[in-house]
Amino acid sequence: MSKHVVLGGRVPGVELWWALREFGEVALLLAERGSLGAKLSSEHVTVCDGPSVASVVLRALSQRDPSIRVHLASEEILRTLLTTESWPLPEKNGTLHRQLEFARRFSRKRELYQMQTGKDMEHAWGVLSEGTPPSSSFPIMVKSDFDFGEEEPSHVGKGVIVYDKGALKELLASLAVQTHNYVWQTAAPGDAKQYSYGGIYSRGQELASICVEQLIQHPRGISAYVREAEPELADVVRNRVAELFSCSDVKPEGFVEVEFVCSDSSRMWAIDCNCRVWGWWSILKKAYGTNLHSVLTKRSTNQPAQRVQTDKLSWLNEPRLLAAIGKNRSPKTAGLLLRAFRDPRCHKVFEGRYKELLWILCRRAVG
Repeated sequence: MSKHVVLGGRVPGVELWWALREFGEVALLLAERGSLGAKLSSEHVTVCDGPSVASVVLRALSQRDPSIRVHLASEEILRTLLTTESWPLPEKNGTLHRQLEFARRFSRKRELYQMQTGKDMEHAWGVLSEGTPPSSSFPIMVKSDFDFGEEEPSHVGKGVIVYDKGALKELLASLAVQTHNYVWQTAAPGDAKQYSYGGIYSRGQELASICVEQLIQHPRGISAYVREAEPELADVVRNRVAELFSCSDVKPEGFVEVEFVCSDSSRMWAIDCNCRVWGWWSILKKAYGTNLHSVLTKRSTNQPAQRVQTDKLSWLNEPRLLAAIGKNRSPKTAGLLLRAFRDPRCHKVFEGRYKELLWILCRRAVG
């Protein structure tokens, strides 16, 4: 029986913790104060917050076998660990050390964009401190780009769309930090699609993965409804991921999500890399079934697992969809959701608890 530590008590982390326990594994959940996990009553849950995160993690690992499996499931905890000085990870836990080394290389957007420059992809991007974007680049998306070792910049959400230089000037005036903490990219055209790749790695070897199309996000950049991509497109996405990871000698480790925007399969741009458990990860459990157990425990001798569910899958988060439909009343959105609720292959985060209310809102939106 393996031992695990899940770092992060929000829904994805709690789902992973539950999955490990269902597989009969011993798992400790380190949950941020105020998160879903912090409300669970269990001797296997430890609550931590702010500056105490690093010391709590270190204490938890010091009391356990160095080969324990560590799963990053929180952006907050990830960034805290990356900014902790004199962090003795190599001797405490090799898997967490490898995850943080990979995150240090791929989490920064300017590094991610630079890897793709000149690779036959039409894209414009830059660091705001290095000059104002040319007029031809607007509209642009402005995003914070966290510099490890510095204070986190003012939050601009998952990105702010700016339509001209005047609006950009106003946005910069509202930000309380230096512009070197921000990057810009040309906003994707209205007909562009967004795809996400999610995989689990061990020492650079992909053990399980899935590719989905982002159908609804609410708020911007937060997955609310995804559906598995067509096989041909999924192959293109996986090839892009392999090409991206080959740009560095630092190998992926643990859970990794890469987000892409594309107008067609020949122009696909990676816009974000999340080196942790992502929101819709649980679709992997449905795709791989009990074979996911060997992946999470690394008992597969680094051999890729076999899928047990070959049908196309989907995933939705009911509370976010309630907010999305309540805000835009879109018949198209409502129609997508009505089909999703009828689909037995769709994984619902809260097991359909909000189904009745969503059904009413969908019907109203459709008219």
